[in-house]
Amino acid sequence: MLSIKPHSAFVTTMCPDKQRIWQVLRCLVCLVYFITEFAGAARIINTDYDFNTENAREILRLSKAAEMVNYMQPRMDPCDDFYRYACGNWQDINPARFSDGKTGLFNELKNAYNRRVVRWMRKPKRTSESDMDRKVKYFFESCMNKADLRKNYRQKLVSVLEEFGGMPALKGPLWEADKFDWLEVVAVILRKYGKQIILGADVFADLTNNEVNRLYLGQLDKLVTPRAAEYYVVLAVARQMEMHTVLGMSMQVASKTAMEIVDFERRLAEGKIDADRGFGMEDKTQLTLLEVMTDNYKPTINFTHYVNVWLGYPYVLPVYVYVESYINNLRRVIEETPKEIVANYIMWELLQDFRMEVNDSDDKHRNKCVDRTKRFFVKYLDHVIYQQLFTQNQKIFAELRMLWFELKNAFGELLKSEVNNWMSVVTRDKALEKLSAMSMEINSYEQENFEQQYDVLVISTDSYFDNVVNILELQGRSYRLRLLESPKLDVGEILSFTPAYAAEYNRVLIPVSFLQPHFLWDHAYPSTVKYSTMGFVIAHEMAHGFDDIARKYDARGNLNNWWDRTSTEEFSKRKECLRQQYSGYRYNSRKLPIINAQDENIADNVGLRIAYNAFQHWIRQHSDNSTTMQHERLPNINLSPQQLFFLSLGQVWCTDVNRNWREIIIATDVHPPEEVRVIGMLSNFDEFGKEFDCKPNARMIPKRKCVVY
Repeated sequence: MLSIKPHSAFVTTMCPDKQRIWQVLRCLVCLVYFITEFAGAARIINTDYDFNTENAREILRLSKAAEMVNYMQPRMDPCDDFYRYACGNWQDINPARFSDGKTGLFNELKNAYNRRVVRWMRKPKRTSESDMDRKVKYFFESCMNKADLRKNYRQKLVSVLEEFGGMPALKGPLWEADKFDWLEVVAVILRKYGKQIILGADVFADLTNNEVNRLYLGQLDKLVTPRAAEYYVVLAVARQMEMHTVLGMSMQVASKTAMEIVDFERRLAEGKIDADRGFGMEDKTQLTLLEVMTDNYKPTINFTHYVNVWLGYPYVLPVYVYVESYINNLRRVIEETPKEIVANYIMWELLQDFRMEVNDSDDKHRNKCVDRTKRFFVKYLDHVIYQQLFTQNQKIFAELRMLWFELKNAFGELLKSEVNNWMSVVTRDKALEKLSAMSMEINSYEQENFEQQYDVLVISTDSYFDNVVNILELQGRSYRLRLLESPKLDVGEILSFTPAYAAEYNRVLIPVSFLQPHFLWDHAYPSTVKYSTMGFVIAHEMAHGFDDIARKYDARGNLNNWWDRTSTEEFSKRKECLRQQYSGYRYNSRKLPIINAQDENIADNVGLRIAYNAFQHWIRQHSDNSTTMQHERLPNINLSPQQLFFLSLGQVWCTDVNRNWREIIIATDVHPPEEVRVIGMLSNFDEFGKEFDCKPNARMIPKRKCVVY
């Protein structure tokens, strides 16, 4: 490896005049980019500007360099705090407001994706459009129709509640407690609208046979850990104001009701097994029969009745108990809680899909309508945007496939290297078999028959409320039928903005939003940017296939622990090293908690090695081409290609978190804070210290490094 002297690890500083020139240049580039993107979205291609010309590529390179410099604090020693070196100015440029929670690259990708969606939905309707196009656009139009939304808004919400017995806080003495059966109500809601309340009823592939679906009954995963005390305080205040404004409750009644239902939700969450405990599905599930579950939890929870009401027929196949501690806690909470509070909670949860405030500003209302449209039609919108991007630049997708194979080869070489001699030959061979079988998929939904799925759905432009009812009823019917269908991934709303590894399919999933040009990589950028951004994202998910939970799934995606005892014990030692290391980092003026789950830290550390090794292989292949190697540097940034790799990787995680949300994020996110992610994985990587010529006693060079693979 090249050894770079300390002074070369810093960006050339610029005089004030040069800085002003750069600012003007960046504005020009942003303007050209915006015009081109807008024209492409409207299918009116601006042929006056072509980003494939040499001048255009140079502008993009200058723009990228200026962006990277802006986020940096180049006078910070990268060997002391690489996150501050790479991202020290981010929070000044992109401060997080309370409403934002946090800012970062992934937020920028989401915002850009939303702009594309809005442009598409606002395009003039054409006779050649498909029925599906019209339905999505009609729904968005109905949401934007504030005049219609204001018509009997509150009465429409109340009518939804009345169908299921009404909300005690609204009805007062008219509410009939003796007719209320919480389990019956949530089962009927699940049947009609596909909405899970209090009790989880998930349909996923069987853990040991992913060719059939199974029903998982128990924990409701969306509940937030009770350790996030500040979250529940904020939630109570928010719900109080919402009940007052949306349902017209007096502030006194709204305050009392909000406090009661938030406390009820917090007590429900006390039975959860939180993700930070690092339990796998084999630890949280048990295959049994409905009648056995009913015998164990009756009379409070009659699971047989619940499932039969939901499905509309007797269900006799085996089911999975999902988190027994949650069900035990649920039984106790239900038995201790007055019916009125349980009913208020159920009714409030039910309303969330129907609510759409009508007094927001136009911009805020539009953003909410975009979010609501994505929520109901997320897979179709991903499909539409994918088609746009594919039409504009097919090379991106071919390049992504090539990158995938390069990363797989790099990981394979890593597994076969001496550093992994701690694995037995048999276990390592199984690991290589699993890696070979692993696939990657862009969430384009090319195989989905949307016209058939939504054939019976009726959408109009002037009745948002009826549209929501129709959509939810369709979702309810579709969800019931899933038990009779072959397994398939169906969490589109999550996968639209989050790369993922699906253990039960041994597949890496890449969101369409990540393929938007100029954010992660571009043909004009150095290749090192591609490997350190998109390459790392893919490698991180690839590494998840071999973390502490997913490593127990085999090459076909079935839970089938193929690790021998010796290799498992050695893996546990490496996991414990990370556990101790990351709990020693500080964030928000205190040490991070010690948690058992180390899957994200494993994926970060291994993903870095995979991506860097793939990049180094590319460098060796092109080292004799001086023109190509010159392209691996950016103007006015005095960094080697290897140093630029680490800078680009670090800036993927530039983030600002609003101070009011920091403790909540620590308590609820299984990922460590972004600055810890950067410092942790680079500190464990010898090549980082070599490239920046770090001294042995530098903060980024710990005496003990944690290496998994």
